[in-house]
Amino acid sequence: MTEAKPKIRPLSDLYEEFSPEEQREIELGKQLLIMEYELLSELRKSRKLTQKEIAQLLEIGQSAVSKLEGQDDILVRTLVRYVQALGGELELRVKFPDTVVTLGQFGQHLCSPPS
Repeated sequence: MTEAKPKIRPLSDLYEEFSPEEQREIELGKQLLIMEYELLSELRKSRKLTQKEIAQLLEIGQSAVSKLEGQDDILVRTLVRYVQALGGELELRVKFPDTVVTLGQFGQHLCSPPS
């Protein structure tokens, strides 16, 4: 006796089964993921730089820049170098209910009231 194969359905059919509110949440999540994965690439493009130019500034290969831009996890020091190559400065802030702490590159920090 042969087992019945599960019916293969297009994703669009499954999507239509969700309520309009659930569809909006799915779309928002999709857009956030796209933004997260494209952020470094978009930053570079906004500065009118190519991967090859960034690679030269970082003294790495163009393929390494491509890999870096596609990563979902990155070391802070790598991100600092990438942003500096773009001509920027990375600022990390930690927000608490009563204060905001800006973390400096070498452990320096400045405290200010939350905004």
